[in-house]
Amino acid sequence: MSNDIQSGNLPVSKLSTSSQKAANQTGQSAQKAGSQSPAARPADTVSITDQVSRLQEIENMLGSVPPVNNSLVEEVSQLIANGNLEMDLERTASKLIEMETGVPTPEKK
Repeated sequence: MSNDIQSGNLPVSKLSTSSQKAANQTGQSAQKAGSQSPAARPADTVSITDQVSRLQEIENMLGSVPPVNNSLVEEVSQLIANGNLEMDLERTASKLIEMETGVPTPEKK
């Protein structure tokens, strides 16, 4: 005895009675394994890669950065556009060097 199984556009499969019994036994074994108590099942674990940890650190650091002061940006933009922005180039260079090296530069009097 054989059964015809049709599923949508999938090809037709014919299972013999012995194949059906084997399939049923496999399915029952899987059901028994799935019905184990939660203590008997292995615990799920999650591991985070170093890259993900680093990205989370960066995200936290960015969260502490103050937002852009749009009014100050507009004010400086207008000063630049009008040619009225006065800059102390020595002080700016010293601050850039200090930021890059981490060593404070002595203030000149």
